[in-house]
Amino acid sequence: MKLKNLFTLALTVLSGYAFAQQNVTQVKGQLTFKRNNVKLFKVIDGKTTEIANAVPTKNGKFGFLFYPEYEGVYVIGTGNDISPNDNHLFYFKGGDQLDIPYLIPLMY
Repeated sequence: MKLKNLFTLALTVLSGYAFAQQNVTQVKGQLTFKRNNVKLFKVIDGKTTEIANAVPTKNGKFGFLFYPEYEGVYVIGTGNDISPNDNHLFYFKGGDQLDIPYLIPLMY
């Protein structure tokens, strides 16, 4: 009987883990220019708020794993909330995967 209870508990934990993994959004990419970090912003009522940042490797590779708070627009880039140059808009929902082969600076 104990073995059956242990098996049921293990199955419950593993199914919960598998369900949680489906909601993780993965973003990876590479910068074509040198910057100190790449930032991820959420957008609420038209205003951006930084929720994560990543330091690129020597060859410009970066990545994020996050659980989106909502299905909608997020911003990824090297700018900030005051100066949004070089920020790009993306639409995410839970479980998405985005591979940005080359994140290039925007020309204004």
